[in-house]
Amino acid sequence: MTISIPYLMPILVERLNAEDLEGVEGLPDVMKPPVVQKPQVMTELVETSEEVRLVLAEIVTVIVSETVFDCLRAYIDVFVNVIRALCMDPYGAVITEGCNAMIEFCNNGSDQLLHFAENMARSLFTAFTNKHAKVRIAGLKALHQVLYCGIWKFNANIMEHMIGFRDPNLVPIRDFYEFTTKLNYFAMFVADRSTIVREFFYKTMASLMIKLPDKKDHEGRIFPYLISGLYDHNDDIKEAVFELLEEMGRHYEEEYEKDIRELKQLGFTPEWSFNGRVKDSDLILPLPFIHRPGMGARILVRSYVRRYLQAIYKEVTDWIQEHRERASHLLLCSIIYTEEFMTQYLDHLLVALYKGIGERENKAVMRNLPLCLKYLGRYCPPKAYGTLVLQAIRNELASFYPHTQQGALHSFGHLLAGTVEIFPKDESLERVEGLIDDFIRAVQSHVLDSLDTDLADSLTETLKNLSEMLALK
Repeated sequence: MTISIPYLMPILVERLNAEDLEGVEGLPDVMKPPVVQKPQVMTELVETSEEVRLVLAEIVTVIVSETVFDCLRAYIDVFVNVIRALCMDPYGAVITEGCNAMIEFCNNGSDQLLHFAENMARSLFTAFTNKHAKVRIAGLKALHQVLYCGIWKFNANIMEHMIGFRDPNLVPIRDFYEFTTKLNYFAMFVADRSTIVREFFYKTMASLMIKLPDKKDHEGRIFPYLISGLYDHNDDIKEAVFELLEEMGRHYEEEYEKDIRELKQLGFTPEWSFNGRVKDSDLILPLPFIHRPGMGARILVRSYVRRYLQAIYKEVTDWIQEHRERASHLLLCSIIYTEEFMTQYLDHLLVALYKGIGERENKAVMRNLPLCLKYLGRYCPPKAYGTLVLQAIRNELASFYPHTQQGALHSFGHLLAGTVEIFPKDESLERVEGLIDDFIRAVQSHVLDSLDTDLADSLTETLKNLSEMLALK
């Protein structure tokens, strides 16, 4: 095989038109245009037969998998171009075989392909947008292996391409003259029409977050998409993602055992659990949360929630229904994992929920936002949210909106219901008596005199929630 490589490579390059794929060979770096984030497809095909190109792809796979890499080192540039040309082929079967060749090449070359990792990853965009699920899965498998070649240096660039990120301070001159579109491939996989592809995507992301050496650099970008699996349309995927997050949490506990040793040994219990009197088995959580998330999973999610909460504040009231629905799902799951640590975000979060709680169009949002408020009431101290909500009811917020008072009035019932629901059977209501008294005084002094239909509906809903929960306890 080694002897035939010098004779095979020129033929492969010629038949696949794999020379200077981007037309920038020989140009100095300062003259090269910005790399393209959109999927590219080979159009000038020298070999027009799909069957022949498929055989050529199989030959490349055999060469890179069966040959010692020392014998391939002199031809790295050529092999990378040939494999990229296969992965950007218009025929799905050729793309699949090209992805297989890339996997074998990465396994064989490993970190010696460091400077080629970004270009190889960009050639997989064609597979990600292919109409066949088998091809998209092959692209994900190849991406998994490419990321092991670009660790510590080029993986950050690959991740930016995958999510369509661009530094707002670096705008190409071309953007002033032509309209450009950024593609978020991770978001495309989350919304993929194939159940098998979505499940494989979540498993791939979890595997990277467990085994990838530079995973810490990418967790913040991957976590929101991984958590998205908790509210997938398919129940099996929901359960699988929950277990994947639990597995990631267990690996975290093993990796940082010294850091969390005191928490385990001292048996720390949060305030909302009433010194451990509220057991994990007493908690009622929505599916797929069949039990309270483990400590490692909670710490992991908690570490990265702040990175996307600002986006949730905006999207939970977005004019596009799909955005509102996804944001409400993500917020609910984040609260369940973050628990009492959500207290530090209450000021801005509650203002966003005041507007969203009036949702009347999307049933998922109508179900999720009250649950978000209920779990915030469960995990956050009554004094923390009580002060903020009562200020909104009294119109004392610096950022006053027309919906603020009504939203706060509506939200108070869900918050207090969540607080009271978790009370142990032998616990009195003394903890919330002062808050209820303050609420009644705020309603009497600032709501009743300006009562209209909308405020009356919100007040009625809140009083109903309070009376039912207090009577239950």
